[in-house]
Amino acid sequence: MARNSSHSLSNLNISKIVSEDIKKQQESLRIMGLAILSSRQHLALSFCKDIPLIIIAIDLYGCLKNCWTPRTHQHSITSAKSSEYVLGGIWCLVSGYLTYSILDGLMVRWIVTYSSWGAIVRMLSMSLLIVIVIQLLSIVCNPDGLYYLPAWVLISCLLTVIYIIQSYVTSNLRIKSHLEEPYAEGVISLPIIPRPDDKVKRTVDIYNIAVFAVVPIGIASFVTMVGLIRILLIMRFDVGSVTNTVSNIAIPQ
Repeated sequence: MARNSSHSLSNLNISKIVSEDIKKQQESLRIMGLAILSSRQHLALSFCKDIPLIIIAIDLYGCLKNCWTPRTHQHSITSAKSSEYVLGGIWCLVSGYLTYSILDGLMVRWIVTYSSWGAIVRMLSMSLLIVIVIQLLSIVCNPDGLYYLPAWVLISCLLTVIYIIQSYVTSNLRIKSHLEEPYAEGVISLPIIPRPDDKVKRTVDIYNIAVFAVVPIGIASFVTMVGLIRILLIMRFDVGSVTNTVSNIAIPQ
């Protein structure tokens, strides 16, 4: 039992170290790739990358506006509460973070693999694809602008799946020197054996996915659970108050 526990802990430490090394290499590749771009290309790439974030910011503004705008015409017990819009805004932030992470990871791959304008065109295409997905799900799940929370929960879950795919696709990015020299850090030594044509097999980085995708979703889910429990209690009190009022009304014989 103790041997299995120590073995699992050792595997976790290895996964953490390897994931951190991959992140450092991708950050180095990102800096080197952006240094190649001219100021005009850098501006175009940044604009293409920010298109989905603008769409998400617009819906975030809609959530906050509905939260603080008095709704004198809505007195139904089943009408959306202000806290629902706040929770919808939280999921908008989670979606914005996942969108940025997806596009940033793909940008690193594209700027070191393709030409500068080729990377910009691919960034524009991916940004528009994400915008289409967001708008489509918003139209289906939030047609009247009253259901931000379920719409953005679904969008965040879909973006999490896309992030996992992006992490897998970009997991074979390495600096060539790391493939030629033994990898060692701390007390754990992991020699990376060069593959044919300096290619590295793609893998699923569990540690990276857990830290950068599952943790934000988990925090938002916990906050949403607390908020929905609060809404449920308020709704029960409202229903109980209405029931007592109706029962106390004298019905004429």
